[in-house]
Amino acid sequence: MDRRSILAGAGLAGMTSILPPELLAQSQSAGNAVAENAAPSGPEPGVTHRIGFGVVGLDHAHIYSMTDAMIRGGGTLKAFYATDPKQIETFRKRYGSDVKLARSEDEVLSDKTI
Repeated sequence: MDRRSILAGAGLAGMTSILPPELLAQSQSAGNAVAENAAPSGPEPGVTHRIGFGVVGLDHAHIYSMTDAMIRGGGTLKAFYATDPKQIETFRKRYGSDVKLARSEDEVLSDKTI
């Protein structure tokens, strides 16, 4: 390890000391868990454009915040693809059992409504 690497690491570690305690606690406790707040029911006020979108891969919890952002921005969740039954259950619980579970990634990617 060279001197620059040590100084860069020390600088990043020092940055955490200026963060508000509540923000630091939130970032440490959030981890990779699915947010417990409800999924958005639709776009935010003032959104005028719509777009259909699909989700492929549920292995990382940030897909939930990405999906929420798409919905808030005017997106309509058309389909998703995953193979893990637990991930499918969690995703459907959050976004509704009526969202189409695709049979393959290609089915999502070739869907003309997306």
